[in-house]
Amino acid sequence: MCPSDKVAAVAGDTQYFFFSLDTVASIIWDASFPTPATIEVRQYSGVPPQHIAPATNYMYFYTDVTGTTGFYSYTMNLKYRSTWMGTMSSAANLRMATYSTTAFPNWTSWTTGTNPSSVNTTKNIITNVNTGDLVLFTASDSTSALPVRLFDITANRIKNNVVVNWSTASEINSSMFEVERSFDGNQFINAGKVKASGNSNAFVSYSFNDRNAVSLTSGNVIYYRLKMVDLDGKFEYSKTVTVRLNNALNDITVVMYPNPVFDNLYVKVNLPVSGNVKIELMDITGKTLMSKTQWMEAGSNLSSENLGTLSSGLYFLSTEINGERQVQKLVKE
Repeated sequence: MCPSDKVAAVAGDTQYFFFSLDTVASIIWDASFPTPATIEVRQYSGVPPQHIAPATNYMYFYTDVTGTTGFYSYTMNLKYRSTWMGTMSSAANLRMATYSTTAFPNWTSWTTGTNPSSVNTTKNIITNVNTGDLVLFTASDSTSALPVRLFDITANRIKNNVVVNWSTASEINSSMFEVERSFDGNQFINAGKVKASGNSNAFVSYSFNDRNAVSLTSGNVIYYRLKMVDLDGKFEYSKTVTVRLNNALNDITVVMYPNPVFDNLYVKVNLPVSGNVKIELMDITGKTLMSKTQWMEAGSNLSSENLGTLSSGLYFLSTEINGERQVQKLVKE
């Protein structure tokens, strides 16, 4: 393990991280975004990346970038060695993959999209533009990307039922999702199955109604998770979400996607009971650019806005439900 010293980041600057005389990584910070007060880089070599299963093609190294929690924009340049190739067959196919420890726990292989990663096989450097938090980095194969990138998962009580909703940002050779239920958070059983889309580079939403689930327990909490299975029978689990049966207000969730957004923004709101939802879009000065209030039913609701004419930059999306307000950062490309 190669650690760097903790340093402060500077907007618009390029920072280099070293261990002895070797360059571990360099980060170019976007001048128009905030930067973390402190940042530290640790590189682990000779070992597979954490949580990489069920992927089969990856390098035997990963880099952990930690620092002040926030929302940043930066270009990551990772230095690698040929002895770290692991299960990779060709350096030309190397693409960066990231794993967020604060968002939904899945490795994402940046092989396509607005900012696909690239590799310089002469200098042994992998490059990718990142927008969001500080994450784990490694390299996977452009010809064998990671199977499912889960975007969100929620579970909400609707009378005597529990409705589980989830979305994927991309899928490769996915077969099905098994919805698993637990009453103690340890022992899970199969509550049902939902067929996956197979292959997709767009957002896909799924829903499963666990009928009469509330009547199966005398407790106050039900736990749910997804078993995501690909066509080869390999699988991985999602994070676990909970439904609190004695406090319906805890089950209100608001998720927006995609972020960054180019044109159409989708806002998914899950409500335990019907009610008015106020949605506002503000710029970085706090000026309200869009405001609307709409009636939403109990369960999962989807609202969309066309932001195609909006200038590129940082914005804030506010949702107000039953007097409680949530504010999320939004990047317009």
